[in-house]
Amino acid sequence: MDIEKWYKHAVESNHEDPPEALWDSIQDDLDVSDVWTRLEGSLSQTRKIPLWVFRAAAASIALLIGFSAWFLWFGKDDSVHQAPPILVQQKVEEENSEAPAVASLGKRPGLTHSEPKVIAHLGKRERELTIDLASAGSKTEKSRETEEMAEFKRIEKQELPALPEQPSGLKESPKTLADEFLASLDPEPLNTRFSIGILGQFANTWLLNPKTFQGLQSQELTATNATFGKNFGLSFMKPLGIRTSLKGELMILSQSRQNYMEYLSGQYTPTSLRLDYRSLSMMLSLSPLEPGSPHSLQLGAYVGTLIQAREVSGQNNLIVRDEYAKTDFGLIGGYEYFIPVSSNVFIGTGFFAKYGLTNVFYGNQQIPDYLNRTHNAAFIFSLSVNYSIK
Repeated sequence: MDIEKWYKHAVESNHEDPPEALWDSIQDDLDVSDVWTRLEGSLSQTRKIPLWVFRAAAASIALLIGFSAWFLWFGKDDSVHQAPPILVQQKVEEENSEAPAVASLGKRPGLTHSEPKVIAHLGKRERELTIDLASAGSKTEKSRETEEMAEFKRIEKQELPALPEQPSGLKESPKTLADEFLASLDPEPLNTRFSIGILGQFANTWLLNPKTFQGLQSQELTATNATFGKNFGLSFMKPLGIRTSLKGELMILSQSRQNYMEYLSGQYTPTSLRLDYRSLSMMLSLSPLEPGSPHSLQLGAYVGTLIQAREVSGQNNLIVRDEYAKTDFGLIGGYEYFIPVSSNVFIGTGFFAKYGLTNVFYGNQQIPDYLNRTHNAAFIFSLSVNYSIK
């Protein structure tokens, strides 16, 4: 055995580089959070903003444009339909002032029955004053009075028979005619009657727990994504007063979802938690502008029962119904606008928000309920078709 060669090999072996595979293993074992922090610092500020922020901003702009279009189309006053009631009131006053004058002429003792054609002309003029409401504004007050006085002077020289009775087709009172005309322009608002309808909702749902809040931070590996669900059910509305109503919604299916992107087993994998409920909500509806207004503010509470709970991770679909509470309770409120379609049918469209007050996570063998408190929350766009019952 060559002692010199052995000693030389033993000394030089201490300076040998480790194999390449060993270096790769060491790099994989580095602290991931420190590596991510250095990478995150080199990214642009725009790339750090979560994708759900851009989606929420785009949705807000779209909703603002939709609201503006509805208010411009349905909210502006129609001046053409407001003019006739004013003419009706003016014409009623003129007719009431002329009727006593004609009646007094019929009581004069010196008049004889010689010209029945005159009263026919007068009856025709009286019917024109009652029916043709729009023609009253064509003459000035002074010229009309002069013409009527000249006509009454001619009538005084003639013989007037008793005035014939009005036909049954005409209204006995001009005031009643005006009231009927105004009622035709302003019918009873649909949202002041009892109504039932079908309801569909598109909801941006959130399961608020530590994992969700952690995923909203840009330096974390877990990412929380905006999640959407659908709700279907029935609705009813019962008037309580001039401005208030009681609204109820029975949701046959109410979805609550939350999607994530997680680093699992060396891969970035999409995961989601899916909860399905049946729920009942009761809300007090208030018309803030005026009685019968199509605008409505609503506030109330809801209660839901769990149908199914699932955790989806890649190709795995696990049922975790035992880990979540059987009931959920919370608050709900929002705004709704009513669009009449016919005398009994109207569409209700609105935006609502709800927040669950109870912790829906029941716990499991690894995590107790108080370490993973979970609350349901959602921003909801609602569309309903309703039928009002008189």
